[in-house]
Amino acid sequence: MAKLMVVAALALLAGRAADEDLDKAAAKAAEMGNYSCTVTVKVEGGGGGGGGGDGRGNQSVELQVKADAPWHVKSADAEIYKKGEVAAVKEGDTWKRLERPQRPQEGEEPDRKAIAAQMLRGVRAPHELLKDLKSSSFKEVKKEDGEGGRVYSGELTAEGVKPFLMGGRRRAGGDQPAPQATGTAKVWVNGDGVITKYEINIEAKRKNREGDEITTKSTRTVEIKDVGTTKYDVPEAAAKVFEPKKSEK
Repeated sequence: MAKLMVVAALALLAGRAADEDLDKAAAKAAEMGNYSCTVTVKVEGGGGGGGGGDGRGNQSVELQVKADAPWHVKSADAEIYKKGEVAAVKEGDTWKRLERPQRPQEGEEPDRKAIAAQMLRGVRAPHELLKDLKSSSFKEVKKEDGEGGRVYSGELTAEGVKPFLMGGRRRAGGDQPAPQATGTAKVWVNGDGVITKYEINIEAKRKNREGDEITTKSTRTVEIKDVGTTKYDVPEAAAKVFEPKKSEK
């Protein structure tokens, strides 16, 4: 009995240590002000958990962040700079303010490039998301040694899933109930206590207007690099989009 109590106590201490190490790494990530990352999202199924995926497979986005400049966000279909809710989008050789696309008239094809740019505007940066990926987000944190560091993983709690539901927030004014969702997360931390990669797997179920249940599975993989050394220039034409509007005389 005494041996069992010792083993249980050691397991509890190890679990607390894993929790503390993960929380420290998440707190450090939340303070990142200069870095680059690649965000790859794979979606399977119809619809989306909270808006987003339509089963079109992999989507990859390159994101560069500097604290004193608009973020640079680029995919295969679009390129923008964003600061808060304001974004500058590249059209040909020029840059202009990204506006909400107009709903196509009957018989018209939607503007795929405009839709791609809007998707980039909705990208949330890792330093925003990782502040929510603390030990309390997991039902139980598992730790194992990895190459050059440690890997933390586990099943997310119901609250822990919410920030990662295809964009992290539901569309305002939506008349559909929030999906029922479960998920797991895996976090890679190097020897310096810095998060270099994380992976979020979410399965969301909801009913459409016809009452049919739709299941969406998504995997979001983020690889972080060039922390503190990321450099990029904002084109002059794009920078003008973020200048305060002059008040009318």
